[in-house]
Amino acid sequence: MGAFANFPYEVVETSGEHALATWEELKRAGRGAPVALGEDAFDNLLAPFDPSDRARLTPIDEILAAAKSIDFPDGLRQHRRDEHAKAMAYLKTIGSAAMDFGVEESEAPLVEWPAEPWYATSLTVAYDFATRRTKPTGHIALIPTDDPTAIPACMQWGNWNECPPPAFHVAALRAWRERYGADVMT
Repeated sequence: MGAFANFPYEVVETSGEHALATWEELKRAGRGAPVALGEDAFDNLLAPFDPSDRARLTPIDEILAAAKSIDFPDGLRQHRRDEHAKAMAYLKTIGSAAMDFGVEESEAPLVEWPAEPWYATSLTVAYDFATRRTKPTGHIALIPTDDPTAIPACMQWGNWNECPPPAFHVAALRAWRERYGADVMT
């Protein structure tokens, strides 16, 4: 797996049983932001770092600068409209008779916010829901940042299928932190 060999961050291997305790220990150590890497998505998470696909990498500072210019959630809505328009224009150039289904404009449903936060007793990426057992191993990456909202930029996370580019994830995390006091638990 070339992507893993070229992954630029330290990865700590632990047992699935001790994954949360290891994550907490790494967080307290102040060596960066620990990120639990799910085995099921390991290849997808590391894909941007594959040497055969280096063109996908965007400098982190460029992603963070782009995130500053995004007014979330309105910027995401506009991005989706723009992407839809590009897709429809492309389909027309290849003579597709595809129907224009439009872009759904919807807000997330509002629900009652819990009075007390929910605290995990384990990491879900270290648990196999099919077998109802803890996975034998887990991996935690140490991302060199004091700002956990920058993690999507460092991980180059997004920009496939309907998943927006990393700058939108950074903008969302920062908006939620500012508006709701949300804290990123990675």
